Parts: sequence; structure tokens; C-alpha cells
Amino acid sequence: MKANGINFGKLLMLSCVLAGLLTACNSQPDAARLLRHADSMLTDQPDSALCLLNDILDESSFTPPEQMLLIWDKAMARYRLDMSLAEDSLIGKAAAYYRQSGDSSKLYDGYLLEGMYLRWANRDNEAIAVFDEGINLAIARQDTADMLVLQRKKLEVYYKQSRYKECRKMIEDMLRIADKLPVEEHYQMVYSLALVSQLDGDLSNMDCLEKAANLAFAAGDTAFAYHIQRNHGDAFMLAGRYRDAIEQFHQLMKVKFSFTTSFINAIKLSMAYSYFCLEQFDSARYYVNQVEQSLDDMRKRNKNQTQLIEKGRVYLLRAVLDNRVGNPIDIVGFERYCDSIEVSLAEKHQTELRQQETRTRLQQQNYELTIRRQRLEFQIVLIIALLLGMVLILIIMYQRNLKHKEQVIRQLSDDLQKHLRQLKDNERLITQNQESIRELQMQLVHQQAHEQQEQQTFIENLKLQNQELTQLNQDLQRQIDIYWKQLNDMPSKDKFTQKLTAEVLQLKDRELLLTTQLITSTPLVKELRTSPRFLQSEDFNHLTTLVNKVYPDFTLRLMKQYPHLTDVDLQLCILLKLNFSIAQIAAFTAVSPTSVSQQKSRTKKRILQQTPDTFADGETLDSWLYRF
Repeated sequence: MKANGINFGKLLMLSCVLAGLLTACNSQPDAARLLRHADSMLTDQPDSALCLLNDILDESSFTPPEQMLLIWDKAMARYRLDMSLAEDSLIGKAAAYYRQSGDSSKLYDGYLLEGMYLRWANRDNEAIAVFDEGINLAIARQDTADMLVLQRKKLEVYYKQSRYKECRKMIEDMLRIADKLPVEEHYQMVYSLALVSQLDGDLSNMDCLEKAANLAFAAGDTAFAYHIQRNHGDAFMLAGRYRDAIEQFHQLMKVKFSFTTSFINAIKLSMAYSYFCLEQFDSARYYVNQVEQSLDDMRKRNKNQTQLIEKGRVYLLRAVLDNRVGNPIDIVGFERYCDSIEVSLAEKHQTELRQQETRTRLQQQNYELTIRRQRLEFQIVLIIALLLGMVLILIIMYQRNLKHKEQVIRQLSDDLQKHLRQLKDNERLITQNQESIRELQMQLVHQQAHEQQEQQTFIENLKLQNQELTQLNQDLQRQIDIYWKQLNDMPSKDKFTQKLTAEVLQLKDRELLLTTQLITSTPLVKELRTSPRFLQSEDFNHLTTLVNKVYPDFTLRLMKQYPHLTDVDLQLCILLKLNFSIAQIAAFTAVSPTSVSQQKSRTKKRILQQTPDTFADGETLDSWLYRF
């Protein structure tokens, strides 16, 4: 009856697996797995990583380290994508956690992300304090690269606050270690020094623009170099050196480089202003008309491009030119343009409001769908639990019925054995009686008459007894046939299983005998068993081919399942699979038996690293390889 119990055990296991699959199909993907995957993509694919992180809806199962990692990864992904960090209010908690845990890989990034959050939250002074803390730590630990990153972010905060003197001092301090700066960092700092000096009203650092442009050209950053040259021309214009500015702009216009239309328009407007200041009004009007025509063309190609700054400078220069030459100022045209800009901005604002409303509505619907899905998941789990409960009740009832049947079968077996014994005893008694009858009949010839009557009576009694026993045996035989039929109907599966098991075991014994004979009959193996010697590479190749032939793809299966095994490990496994002893393996590899034992331990440890439950109950490497 064990077979039926095993079948229902498998049925229970199948029900549990089905329940698990149904639950998995109706729940979100493993949140911890999504978090690990997103963390691995953070450096190269921050956009994809952020999408994965936003898919994590249920954080209740996260451990504290996983919660900190989620906060960190979201903030880092937004930072790498130049997105707002205003909603990452917990990044300070995560940064403090990693500082306390001693994770050096996140040390400086913690100051960076915390400072950037404070900057997005318009808490600039707190951001500067955080950046300063990170910069001082980097200086103390002589981490120049991380120090420069934090200083750049601090510089951006100073620039945002129009604190140009502090910006200038920081840049001058950074340029004192110019030999440690990357090339790109170097010329950008030189350019920034000139820019903040001009914004602070100091034009003494104009030579820094030429120096920065030369460094950019030398570094191959041509586009940025031309950008610096254009600002150099604006610096000349700001200093009142209009002819130098025009010459600088003319040189840029002659360059064969694919400048953007906005870049060219900015140059032309600066040239128009320079000509105006030199009172060359025709030249100034020529460049103003060119820029205006270019802006109209851009407007026709893309109506969403307003070009407010360029259009305002055009109207301003045209108005000044008209005033200087005595023409009336086109106030109406400028007002119409301002009205069109106001309408465009209003439409854009309305579009943004509608987009925000749509986004809010979609978020609300997504939240409602999430709640519905969670309720549905709960209902499905409840239904599955009820079904499992019913299955368990049925199994318990079946087990009870099975026990009752087992008791009936046991009782039938006992009765059958009892009847069989009685039947045999009766048959034996009948045989004895028949022998007695034959003997008595032979004695009747020699007996007297009165003695013959007694003998005859005794013989009749024996015959009668034999008839009764024969009738009883017939009844017993009928009862035995009924018992056999009941027993054959009930445990037939168990008998068939036992028969199959015996046949399988017999086949396995035959297979073991054949493989052992095949390996032993190989000339090389026979030679190595009788006279162990050092194995050459061709010997190992021959043994590898042999073991893969006898045990199909043994080495391929072993390396696929345990890729960390070395060539020495693989050779050891092959020799153990061929049933060579430690002493023989030591002779084959020209090492001591102790070294072979140590190598076996190392191989076993590498296998345990992949599958920790492999060697259960003290199983050895040899026995495990025998089954592999």
C-alpha cells in the first residue's frame, strides 16, 4: 500500500507547487531581484535602472540594507540623468548609513547626492556645508579626483548665488594644482576664471580666454574652443575694444565648422552692436536684418521656438538704430511680437497644466489598480488556501480509508494463512488415513472373523473421516480462492511496483558489472593498475575520452555545472571516477598522497561553493562522483 501513499504525497506536492505558481502569477516580480538588477545597471544605463526601480511597488519585504540601497539608487539614477533630486529627502539618511557601515565606494557620492538634494531644495548654504565636509575629507585622504567633483558642485552653488568673488577664489585654488587636473578640467577652469572675473567687473583676466581656447584646441575639443573665442569677442566688446571684437568675430565667421544657427545669430548680433558703437550704422543694420530673417525662418520651421533673447536683442538694436538715424521706432510691431510671445507662453502653460492633470489622473488610476490587484491577490491566495485545505481533508480521509483497507487486507492474509495451514493439515491427515486403510485391508486377510468386523468398522470410520475432510478442504479451497481474488484486486499495484523495482535493481547491477569490465579491459587502465607511472598529456586525453564514452559527457556535465573547477580538479575527478586509489593518483601526478588528499579537499570545497547541500551526511567525494 506504500505506492498509493506515495502517489498521494506527489499529488499534495503538485498542489503546493500549483498554488505557488498561481500566487507568483498574480503578484509583482521579486522586488529584491529587481533592486539587484537595477543596481547593476546604474552606471551604464541609469534610465533603465530608474524604470526598474519605479516598478517596485511593495517595499514592505525589504530589509533595512535593501531599503537604503533603494533610496540610494533612485537618487543616483536621477543625478546621472540630470533630473531633480527634490523628492529624494531620505538621501541624507542613506548617506549616513553607508558612512557608518564603512562602505568606501559610496563615501564621496554620499556627500555629492546629499549636497545636490539640498541644492534642488533651495537650501544652498546647507549644500555648501555638506560639500565642504566632503572636500575636507578628500583633501585629508588625498583623493584629488573626488575632491574636484565636490568642488565643481560647490562652485555651481556659488555661481547660482552670484557670489563671484568666492567662485574666483575657488577656481584660483584649483588651478594651483593644474598638473593634477584632467586636461578638460584644466581648460574649463581657466575659462570659468575669466568668466566669473568679468561678471564681477574685473577685465584683467581676458588673457585666460585665449589660454583656455588654446588648451581646448590642443585637447581636440574644437566646439568648446570656438565657444570660448566667441566669449572672448564679447569680452572685447564689454571692455570697449569694438574693433578687436569685430576682428575676433570675423575670424570665427571664416572658420569652416558646422556652427548652430543660434551660435551664428549670437555672433552677428554682437557684431551689430559693435558696429553700432563704432557708429557704422549700415553695417549694424545689415547684421540685424540677417538675424531677423534667420529667426523668421526658424519660426516657420518650428513654431514652438520663440527665441525670446535673440528676438528681443533684434528689436532693441533696431529701435536704437532707428532712433540714431531719426526713423520712427516700430513700437506697434514690438508690441505685437510681445503679445504673440505672451499667447505662446500661455498656451504652453495650459499644455503643461493639462499634462500635469493627466499625469495626476494616471497616477491615481495606477494607485487604484494597485489596490485592486492587491485585493485580487488576497482573494486568490484565500481561494488557494481553501482549496489546499479541501485537498488536505480529502487526503486525510483517504489515508484513513487506506488504513482501514490495510487492516482488512491484513485480516484476510491472516485468515488465508490459517485456512492454508488447516488445508495442508487435513490433506496430510487424509494421506495418513489412506495409508492406514491400505494397511488394515492387508491385515484383514490374516484376522479372525470377530477381529475382521472391528477392522472393517475402523476402516469405514476412516473413510468417513476422509470424506468429511475432503468436503472441508473443498470449502476451504473455495474460501481461499475468494481471499486470493480480493488480495489480488487490492494490492496489484504494489506487487507490480515491487516487480519493476527488482528488475531495475537487477539492471543496475548488470550495468555496473559491464562498465567495470569495460574500464578494466582497457589496455591503458590495466597497465596503470598493475604498474602506476607518471601520466603524460596524451594519457590524460585517452582517459578523458574513455570516461566520457563509458559515462556519457561526464566532463562536460561536470564543467557546466561547476565552472569554477580547475584543470587539476577535473583530472582528479576523472581518475577518481575510474576508481583509482590515492596512492595510484599520487604516482600518476608525481606528488605525495597527502597532496592528493589536500587536492580532494580543495575540489570538494569548490563544489560546495556552487551547491552547499551536495555532500550531505558526510558523503565523500569518491561516492558523490560514483553517482554523478
